[in-house]
Amino acid sequence: MQYCTSYFLKIHVIIYYIQYMPLSKTIDIDEQTKLGLWHIKEDADFFLSRLQLDDEEQAKVDQLKSPKRYLHWLASRVLIRTLINTEEFIEMTFEANGKPKLQNFPYNVSISHSLDYAGVILSERQDVGIDIEKIDPKINRIAHKFIPDNELNKINKVSRMETYHVHWGAKEAMFKVCGQPGVSFKDHIQVDPIDYNNSGSFKGGIANYGLSCSLNYEKFNDYMLVYAICN
Repeated sequence: MQYCTSYFLKIHVIIYYIQYMPLSKTIDIDEQTKLGLWHIKEDADFFLSRLQLDDEEQAKVDQLKSPKRYLHWLASRVLIRTLINTEEFIEMTFEANGKPKLQNFPYNVSISHSLDYAGVILSERQDVGIDIEKIDPKINRIAHKFIPDNELNKINKVSRMETYHVHWGAKEAMFKVCGQPGVSFKDHIQVDPIDYNNSGSFKGGIANYGLSCSLNYEKFNDYMLVYAICN
């Protein structure tokens, strides 16, 4: 897929003002692909009033003991409903590997959460993955576990921590697309060199599974958003 580079300006403005504008944001990447972010400030009742849950989903959500996980679950489902723009019941199941699947709408879907944000990407045509992470200096201590040594040595020291988060987000997003056990972030998932600049695009893939992806990232507030659109 040919990616429109003007999208970076669009998402930058949207994310920068997210705390001052309506909390639900939707971004049309192309005619078949949409991405949404939700800055979670509402309580559970707000989200529940906007959802239709069947008995199985209600039982699942009732088992979530962590208040944060509970809000993440609800917010992501409302975000899917917002992106699809439907009042119909949305049946979402999970494959054995945990990959989500919409049964009654023709979209591939990926979901991510981090602290106060939920993110969803949907595509009618291509496989997609998304990752949102709060930027944390602790990543400096574990980067060697998911980035090969020869790549670590080439990363610019000035933007090292942010670049590590882009690497992690890219590999997490592609892993979600692949959905196969036994995939090593360090040994199996490849990314092209990243010239970090707060937002940008690059390529990556998982050669063993014939997966090739266009990857895009954006730093906003203290978070890193990365998403993959794959063939």
